[in-house]
Amino acid sequence: MSAHYVYRLYDPKTGALLHEGTPTELVAAGLFPDRDRLQSEYMRQKKTVKKPRIWRIEREKRPPAATKTLLREVWEYTAWDAAGNRMAKGTAAELVEQGFFDCTQMAANWARKGCCPARGIAKLTREKVRRSIVQRNAAGAKKLPKAEQHRAPASKPQKKAAKGVIPKLKDPDALQLDVHALCGYNAAARKRGLPELSYGVWAARGKPEIP
Repeated sequence: MSAHYVYRLYDPKTGALLHEGTPTELVAAGLFPDRDRLQSEYMRQKKTVKKPRIWRIEREKRPPAATKTLLREVWEYTAWDAAGNRMAKGTAAELVEQGFFDCTQMAANWARKGCCPARGIAKLTREKVRRSIVQRNAAGAKKLPKAEQHRAPASKPQKKAAKGVIPKLKDPDALQLDVHALCGYNAAARKRGLPELSYGVWAARGKPEIP
């Protein structure tokens, strides 16, 4: 099976991923008049243009059947420190991966407050953006039945943190403990197919540990 290229278009100022897809997909989206223009622009940037004005283009060779690009609306968060310097930008999951938060719900809760002093974030905002989500499937991989597709792959059991203890945080205050407990509650709710709770509703119900 022959390989093809998947292109990524980034904002040249912020580095945020704006679009991702094959030449056919990017032309269909109206970003380029044809495949040749996309390829020539990529080669021009690679050889001569150091500071592109509209977007920075990168590409990767992949098997055609290995990718599926979807455009989805997601919350994108931006965090600044007290000096006004941008600390991070990305989805809640990306900020969790970078170590800014313990779970995605924690990012959403602090965004409502507009800051997170415990993590050194003086300003925290979020906005809905459309981003390309690439699904990768190994060739010939067995598809799970629909009833099982929501289940996460089996993994080693993780040790449950002792009550009043938050990993990577030595002396958590009361609010941080509450947010950590709420993340655990909502994670359990998702597994059981129950609705997640906001901080206010959860607190009004007596801060239950399990749904």
